Amino acid sequence: MSRFKLMHKLLLVFVISFLFDAGLNAVLLKNKFIEVEVDDNSGRYVLRTTGGDPKLNTDQDKNLLYEMPNYPGTSYSTIHIDRKNYIFGSNRGVFTARPYQKNGKIYAVWKAKDIQVTQIVSIVKGPTTGNLDTILIEYIVENVGSRDRYVGTRILLDTLLGENDGAPFSVPGVGAVTSDKKFAGADIPKFWYAYDKTVNPTVRSMGTIIMDGFTPPDVLVMSNWKKMYKSPWDLKLKPGAPFKYSMFSPTDSAISLYWKTRLLAAGQKFVAATMYGLYGVAENSTEYFSLIIGGPYEANVGDVFIVTADVENKSPLDTVIDAQAFFQLPPSGELLIPENEQPTKEIGKLAPAQIGKVKWNIRAEKAGEATYTIRVKGYVKLGGGKEEREILAERKIKIHAKAKKQTPSATGAPPQETLSPQAAAKRKVNEQMRSQDQLMRLYAPHLRLPKFEYELKDYDMAEVDKRIQNANRDIRKLNDDIQKLELKIGIAGDTY
Repeated sequence: MSRFKLMHKLLLVFVISFLFDAGLNAVLLKNKFIEVEVDDNSGRYVLRTTGGDPKLNTDQDKNLLYEMPNYPGTSYSTIHIDRKNYIFGSNRGVFTARPYQKNGKIYAVWKAKDIQVTQIVSIVKGPTTGNLDTILIEYIVENVGSRDRYVGTRILLDTLLGENDGAPFSVPGVGAVTSDKKFAGADIPKFWYAYDKTVNPTVRSMGTIIMDGFTPPDVLVMSNWKKMYKSPWDLKLKPGAPFKYSMFSPTDSAISLYWKTRLLAAGQKFVAATMYGLYGVAENSTEYFSLIIGGPYEANVGDVFIVTADVENKSPLDTVIDAQAFFQLPPSGELLIPENEQPTKEIGKLAPAQIGKVKWNIRAEKAGEATYTIRVKGYVKLGGGKEEREILAERKIKIHAKAKKQTPSATGAPPQETLSPQAAAKRKVNEQMRSQDQLMRLYAPHLRLPKFEYELKDYDMAEVDKRIQNANRDIRKLNDDIQKLELKIGIAGDTY
């Protein structure tokens, strides 16, 4: 890292020390892959590798989140209460329980107004590695008061990959992101990944956004860290603007996840969460190409998962033309390419040292261990003709049969209440009404939303897929309309 960049960030973290009265005390979780440290005074966290990925001998003792010695981290979370910003751990609220470790997790409980926020940081298995090399960051946001509150949450991650504080992000299906970018609603990707270097990376990280059991964020923003740091909630983006605060400032990339403002009645709570850690890949290199494949290490039958491929033209002189990437299924039938997916992806032209990025949606079809292959080929013009060049790489995945649902007696849970058909029907109607009311209140009182009703007969899956696609399109349009209206009448900012 350059001396200018170091001083640039030092000035801001120096200010943080006064705001948070930062000290040296911290709570630490550590294993042979990573370590996460939570500052005792601020509740902020930093993430580093220890041994890193066993398949990579260059990522030991590296940072994945930015930190300065003796200061809390530069990643922080905003709790937006009734249109005012409260930074978790700041003196605008009070800790009811400072960071402490219990059962392998680090907890911290902080309260502002009537909103109590429990931060939980734990180490979990990485989705693409199967190793305990990823942190799960959770915020349980609860209204412990007697009146309704409008509450939103933002998680800011100040990424640092080794020595690179301005590493670009990669989004499956989008490619490299090197300038201000906002994803909302159905456009939010399941995950993103980053390398410290585009060529021969020595540190690889991954952030997981869409997770089973958790409410996904409403907005994902990739931008400059200082811009985000100085704007705890309302963030004015400039599409195409590089990850720089000004023309003369260094490149400094970061990510923010937003859970939009919602009505939180007395006693209600919601959870905001994300994961961040190492990105597991398979790779191969030849004289002409370098190929990196990313994908989950395991899946369940019926799952549809994403496989990514990054291919680099290593030639210093030759431009590769008509480059294509091919997904080759294992012959044993564990995997399937869905009907709406293509096994061949067009990459096109690759200039010297240029990297092309493609992705596939793949379905897990039956239990077992499978090895799939990605093959990339292209051509270079030589002596009036063309010469074919190609590269192969393989990656393994384990497919599990779907676990059977346990009965209440097997889990030790109390037996379920037995209801008459009339009572069961009445309860179902009440639950649907409460669900609809909650959705309406989320956007009310400013908007009245159209209702979407579906009556699927005979479970025609083609019709189901069609209606899901139509609903996603309507949702995206609705989100755009909501944002324009909110901005027009001044009740909300650019990102919420």
